Amino acid sequence: MKKSNWLAVFLVVSLFGLWSCKREQPTARQYGLKVDVAKLESELANSPPEVQSHVALLKHALRYSQLPEAMGELDYLANRPELNQSQKKLVDDLLEQTKQTLTNATPPPSAQ
Repeated sequence: MKKSNWLAVFLVVSLFGLWSCKREQPTARQYGLKVDVAKLESELANSPPEVQSHVALLKHALRYSQLPEAMGELDYLANRPELNQSQKKLVDDLLEQTKQTLTNATPPPSAQ
C-alpha cells in the first residue's frame, strides 16, 4: 500500500476512536447532587485502608448516580469508630443530602 493509503486508514481509525470516547458519562449532578467528595477524602486521608476503600466505592457510586449504593457507603462510614466527630458530621451531612436527593429524584427513563 502507498503511504497515503496508510495515512488515510490511520486517520479514519483514530477519528473513530476519538468519536467513541466522547460519550457523556452519567453523574450525580443530573440529580442536583453536589457532594464535596474531595473534602471527605482530605478529612479521611489518614484513615485505615478499609475506610479509604469505602470512600473510593462512594466516589464510584456518586459518579454513576448509584445513589442507594452511595447511601450504603456513607452509612458504613458513619458507623466507623475510627472517625472523629468532625468526620462523622461531614459524613452525616453528605448522607442527609444524598437521602434528600434520592427522595426528590425522578427515575431515569427505562431503556427500551
